Amino acid sequence: MKGPTGRFQAVQGQRACLHSVGRPCQVPAVSSQRSRSRPLHVLAVSQVDKPGSSGSSSSSSSGASGPKSGSSPPNVSTKATAAPSAPSTSSRDAAGSPTPPAPGSNPPGPISTAGQAGAGAGVPSSSLTASGAPRQFGGPRAATLPAKPSMLSEKSRVQAVAAKISAARELARRLAEEKQAAVAAAKADADSDRLKRSTEEAAAQAAAQAARADMLARQLKRVEGARSSSAGSLSRLRRENDALKNLLLELAADRQAAQSRLAELQERMAELASTSSLMGEDPLASLVFDAPVVVEELPAAAPAVPEAPAAAAAPQAPPLVSVEDMEQSKMAAAAAAVQAEADRAEAVAVAETKAAEAAAEAIADAVAAMQDKAAGKAVAAPTSAQLAKYAADAAARGEPLFSWPPEGVGVGGTARVYYNRCMGPLPSNGRLQLKAGLNKWESIVLFDMQRCSMLANAPPGQEWYEAEFELPAELFKFDFVIMDQQTGGVDNNRARDFSLTLIGGPTEQQLMEQRAAEYAAAEAHRRALLAAAEVALWEKVQLMAAEAAAEARIAFKERRTKELMAAATKAVQQRRRPALATLETANAVPGVYGWVGSPLKAGARCILAYNCRSGPLAFTNSAKLHLGYDGWYNKEKQTYDMNPLDKAECEKYGLKASEASWCAAVVDIPASAAVVDFVISDRDGRMWDNNANKDFHSSVEAAATDSSMVEMVFQAMKREAAETDSAAEDRAASRAMRRVESKAHVLKRRRENQQEFLYTLPVTPKAGQPLELFYNPDLTPLRGRPEIYVRGGFNRWRHGQRIPPIKMESSMPGGIGFLKATIDVPEDAAVLDVVFADSADSQSFHDDNGGLDYHIPIEGGRGVVPGLKVVHVAVEMAPIAKVGGMGDVVTALARAVQEEGHTVEVVVPKYDIISYHQVEGLYQDGGFNHGGTFVRVWRGTVEGLATTFLEPENGHFWRQCIYGRGDDHVRFAFFCSAANEYMRVRNVQPDILHCHDWQSAPVSWGERPNNAKVAFTIHNLNYGADLVGRAMATCEVATTVSPTYAREISGHPVIAPHLTKMFGIRNGIDQELWDPSIDEHLPLNYGPEDVVQGKAAAKRELRRRGNLADVESKAHVLKRRRENQQEFLYTLPVTPKAGQPLELFYNPDLTPLRGRPEIYVRGGFNRWRHGQRIPPIKMESSMPGGIGFLKATIDVPEDAAVLDVVFADSADSQSFHDDNGGLDYHIPIEGGRGVVPGLKVVHVAVEMAPIAKVGGMGDVVTALARAVQEEGHTVEVVVPKYDIISYHQVEGLYQDGGFNHGGTFVRVWRGTVEGLATTFLEPENGHFWRQCIYGRGDDHVRFAFFCSAANEYMRVRNVQPDILHCHDWQSAPVSWGERPNNAKVAFTIHNLNYGADLVGRAMATCEVATTVSPTYAREISGHPVIAPHLTKMFGIRNGIDQELWDPSIDEHLPLNYGPEDVVQGKAAAKRELRRRGNLADVDVPLVSVVTRLVHQKGIHLIKHAAWRTLERGGQFVLLGSAPDPRVQGEFNALRDSLMRAYPDRAALFFSYDEPLSHLIYAASDMFLVPSMFEPCGLTQMIAMRYGTITVVRKTGGLADTVFDLDHDEERALDAGLHPNGFSFEGTDTAGMDYALNRALGMFYSDRQSWNELASAVMQQDWSWDSPALDYLELYYKALKG
Repeated sequence: MKGPTGRFQAVQGQRACLHSVGRPCQVPAVSSQRSRSRPLHVLAVSQVDKPGSSGSSSSSSSGASGPKSGSSPPNVSTKATAAPSAPSTSSRDAAGSPTPPAPGSNPPGPISTAGQAGAGAGVPSSSLTASGAPRQFGGPRAATLPAKPSMLSEKSRVQAVAAKISAARELARRLAEEKQAAVAAAKADADSDRLKRSTEEAAAQAAAQAARADMLARQLKRVEGARSSSAGSLSRLRRENDALKNLLLELAADRQAAQSRLAELQERMAELASTSSLMGEDPLASLVFDAPVVVEELPAAAPAVPEAPAAAAAPQAPPLVSVEDMEQSKMAAAAAAVQAEADRAEAVAVAETKAAEAAAEAIADAVAAMQDKAAGKAVAAPTSAQLAKYAADAAARGEPLFSWPPEGVGVGGTARVYYNRCMGPLPSNGRLQLKAGLNKWESIVLFDMQRCSMLANAPPGQEWYEAEFELPAELFKFDFVIMDQQTGGVDNNRARDFSLTLIGGPTEQQLMEQRAAEYAAAEAHRRALLAAAEVALWEKVQLMAAEAAAEARIAFKERRTKELMAAATKAVQQRRRPALATLETANAVPGVYGWVGSPLKAGARCILAYNCRSGPLAFTNSAKLHLGYDGWYNKEKQTYDMNPLDKAECEKYGLKASEASWCAAVVDIPASAAVVDFVISDRDGRMWDNNANKDFHSSVEAAATDSSMVEMVFQAMKREAAETDSAAEDRAASRAMRRVESKAHVLKRRRENQQEFLYTLPVTPKAGQPLELFYNPDLTPLRGRPEIYVRGGFNRWRHGQRIPPIKMESSMPGGIGFLKATIDVPEDAAVLDVVFADSADSQSFHDDNGGLDYHIPIEGGRGVVPGLKVVHVAVEMAPIAKVGGMGDVVTALARAVQEEGHTVEVVVPKYDIISYHQVEGLYQDGGFNHGGTFVRVWRGTVEGLATTFLEPENGHFWRQCIYGRGDDHVRFAFFCSAANEYMRVRNVQPDILHCHDWQSAPVSWGERPNNAKVAFTIHNLNYGADLVGRAMATCEVATTVSPTYAREISGHPVIAPHLTKMFGIRNGIDQELWDPSIDEHLPLNYGPEDVVQGKAAAKRELRRRGNLADVESKAHVLKRRRENQQEFLYTLPVTPKAGQPLELFYNPDLTPLRGRPEIYVRGGFNRWRHGQRIPPIKMESSMPGGIGFLKATIDVPEDAAVLDVVFADSADSQSFHDDNGGLDYHIPIEGGRGVVPGLKVVHVAVEMAPIAKVGGMGDVVTALARAVQEEGHTVEVVVPKYDIISYHQVEGLYQDGGFNHGGTFVRVWRGTVEGLATTFLEPENGHFWRQCIYGRGDDHVRFAFFCSAANEYMRVRNVQPDILHCHDWQSAPVSWGERPNNAKVAFTIHNLNYGADLVGRAMATCEVATTVSPTYAREISGHPVIAPHLTKMFGIRNGIDQELWDPSIDEHLPLNYGPEDVVQGKAAAKRELRRRGNLADVDVPLVSVVTRLVHQKGIHLIKHAAWRTLERGGQFVLLGSAPDPRVQGEFNALRDSLMRAYPDRAALFFSYDEPLSHLIYAASDMFLVPSMFEPCGLTQMIAMRYGTITVVRKTGGLADTVFDLDHDEERALDAGLHPNGFSFEGTDTAGMDYALNRALGMFYSDRQSWNELASAVMQQDWSWDSPALDYLELYYKALKG
């Protein structure tokens, strides 16, 4: 504590013995060199004070004065650090307070009071409010702020917490003193009244300080940003040396030598300062934790500071700095530090070395001096003469006390304090105590004071008391007050306390650092203990999960056995039905039939003989036997040929051959047969003998009994279901394990959250053993409370033993970190229940976990927590009676609570629409009379829950609905009253009644059985608010279905009065039901690790079931491919089966092997990845003469998924072969156990749509990657992180570290773009901080760096691709860089006009190369960089994203449309486009262009087409812009000319506007693409997707996608298409006119055909389905090598 004008000592060992012990209001003159302390900067922070508070100036310290009288720093409000001078004689004023002594007096003692500094290190100075009371923030009187936002060190955090704890303790002490003063004031003593007022003021100040200290501690936790550690170190060293300068002067025996040494140090520091300035050090660098800053509230005005004597003049204190200025300075300095960090690294190292040398020398000297001084002999007791002199001096100055030794007390030594009762406010008849606060009142010690016998003869007005005590070693601050034991009154130096000067002790900084280290070690140890306990707990969880899985398997088998046995019994009962006994059976009818050779016996082979002449078959000697069993039970007849018996055979079987024609058949009788049923027919089935329509029946001997029959059927069913049952059993076991693990994860998260502020040792307490409870109030509502008490109980407070309030003690010095208490646990405890409070009485402020208390499980106890009986009353229950989400909540919540070991019952109405097949064991259980009707009670089990159904006979729930009959409130009110009555008459005794929404709200105010408590859940407050409000008033607790919804409805009139009851609890889902890893409804189960493949499989299945367009598109693609291939290659069966042989048919006449005399086939499986190979097999002719197809038989293994084959004209490796152009032939196989492993593909590109796109490359990268991913492969895209990326289109973007590369640091970012995992590389060299993608003149340098960084990224992050796909020259260097995983490179040329040298090198190093259309591949095949590598080159047409470009769902269109309503849709789009472009709404053709205006796009033809269109009566629209200003100028002139000539017929938009492009594609009748060359082109395909007819120049991809109506029919058919547009070949306007005129002519002359053509082109497939398959084939080709 300190006085109002006192200066506390500076940091890092600075010492100054301050000599005034009175309570003056001005700064005394300084006459001793001992007090040369450097003035500390004082910062006023108005933001933390109440509105209207003003700033604070720094107060003087001993040996330094503030500004001269009447002056103040510019633009800063001032405040006096001393009151006006007063008479020097010690007397009392009217209020009884002593007046201050005159300036210039030289006090002897080391006690700091009103005008002097205390002896603690690291304690800032103070200043006064207008009333003279200090208003400070942090620590006991002041706190420190960091100079710049920074990530706080543990030391800083410990300091902040220590300051907060100190302030809290100070508040508690002040409040206690206020109470004591109030007691004293009751005696009506004048001094006591003054004392009361003083202590009340001190308590108020302490409360403000505690609040501010707590705010600071919380602010420090939130501070972010980082400051250069080197700059901070230099600032700290400079301040340390500055402090050491004063210390050396104070302690030096030879002051001249000390001055010389200081001059040396100052020179070194000057060097450091110059270095620091080169580094751009923050001007506020001194304002860090090591240099304290007072944060105060100042009055509006204050008197000026009087001028100090000249002899004691000191530098003027620096002006105050506002928070705003400070923050701006911080940010500016931070920016400068970041920019200059690389350049100043070397200077920092040199500076730190010099500073360390200087500091080490200075510290060594200072420490040696202090040790010499403290190591002397023990301080002798003062003599009477000495005491008399010091007492007289103190009395002369009007000061009540002084101390011994006068120069300061060494820590660990003995101190004496002398107090003059007459000069203080304490009563004259009390017993005095010295109340000491160690280290800013961290701990309080009381010392009794006795009358000083050596001063017994003091003059009148002096009554001296003394206290003698030992000081501890770890002490940096000693504050004290004098207390009267009887009244509790204190002399606290007018609420500023007294301080004792200390020598040789640690600084506050040193002690804080020591404690920070101890705290960090303790925290690490704590976390290690908790982590070890979690490992042990998780091992138990794994055992529990395994046990649960085993139990689930047993339960499944038992349940399945019951199901199969029931089914078998039912089947046998049906087969052995009673009607079977009424059949007329005979095993032989003489002359007609008989079972011969052996008896008719179950399971035996028997012979049935039949005489054909005995009945309708008299004219045949052979027949057919049609046979069945058990009254034709199986409805299917077995047919046997009956062959004639010769004479010998007849004699053998005892048959009379005369006048008979016997035939016989051998029959295997099933073991399950009891009766054989048969009829006879002739061989042709025209004549029948069916025993006169009664059929023949014979009894089977040794037929199985019903029970054995049931067993046989059961075993048969079991065998048949074995495979599916095994899978179902696995799912049941997996569900059980997941259920245990899921619950364990929930508990683990809760434990981890709670253990941040509450835990025990042992971590899992044992019953019958004591435990230590640890609690950190800083993270709870009790933050900042000076004392913490814990009380508790056991077994959810149901145990007889209670834990009385126990005061928790600090577990570490200084009160930081956790508090602890020891608790004895009884042997029958299962749960420890605790709450915390700030005092032991019942009116305390408490932390009871929001009313839920804290509960910690206890192991090994004999006792248990009694389970609850919970009854849910609801009107919905899933799955039997569900409308909305309430039914799911009721069932899932009830099940979850029941699984926790509690008893649950659900009461619902018995609707007539209940899904009764989902209710197990439903039966009626009587009923009761209620409300004038009889209510039937039904019982059953739903989802494992005991469920009671109430069915009133008044018909309330016989409505074929749950809601909607207009009288729901009446029906449900009756149900609620019936539910209450049911529980009463059936003696249901719930602990909890859980009601749901307004429908069952009346239960809450009805008669409650067993004094049950009501929990009420609000599912939707939009309905029944009046009933909800009444339930809120009567329930004990209320919930709603999410925390946010709870906040949203908190202001509702029916909720607001009862907020203390309301809890928001998120609903859950049934994770057993909704689990993709075991969901039997999915085509492929998956988890987080294979989500892409799983979702792709699900998506394919959904599209298949939904008959979605892209599924149909893929199917059409595959169909076309199959049909094309089947012209020369197919199999029988057409879809081969795994594990079965197939016949392979091949027609070499339609392949490159045409005319070869012999053909061999060889192959493999699963894209050649299967171990089995097909050796060369010579194919044989399938027809005479060798014409047509050849064939070969191939055995297919059971784990095959794909058959791979190639053909050759011989069996050796040098043969001429047909390998499908290097891609081989692949035929899918069904039913195999094996799969073709998915590929890992990494695209490295510099464009990606839609986030960073200039041309078509970005579209291709994204669309191709998505298409391959949808085929079940894993895809990643790596792109530069430009500063112009559309980040709003990147999902979940986050930084994932980085790596050093090429002399810079490369940050790695991850996100998702269009469903694709995307990695962004951001080098800190600024290559991609250019506000552009291209065009800065160094693109080759930037992209080369990106490529090498991409290779390095894959290496350091262990990315293991199968395929690296590079795009154009920009990412070509990836192909010759270091490849991870021996990846193969696919290289795509999008435009060969740029970077040909890089393209050539990539062509040489890649495995396969593509370009974006077959025609463009042919056009560039002669280029020097392509020609040497033609065997690698493939032309694959690009596709478009048919989900993005889909007029049926396009949100940019005024009316969505498809092929069937293309006319209406395009008309609506045309009206909207004409409105935007100010075009006339007339029925004329609309011709459009969407393009970049560059020469490649044929800009001279575009200009010509604009005029030609308008001349032919049409309208022309253009969207695009030119990067070349000259070209843009030409089009600006064109627009002006067109507008003048045809003001409402042309609209030219010079911008990039994607929404507008969608509208143009839809509105246009014709779309023009007259490119000079076009590698692929996307706009023509998009236009056709929107039903727009294209007019193109026949080049590149345009030739591959647009087929002229008049000239390209055969070419279109070869491509599997129909003609779809108009094209021309020349580059002049005549060729353009030829195509455009034909299109316009068709529009004008044959509108019906035009509309049909528009509908037809919409249905053509330009998706990525076919190109993606082609790319996959190339990927596999690359892998095959």
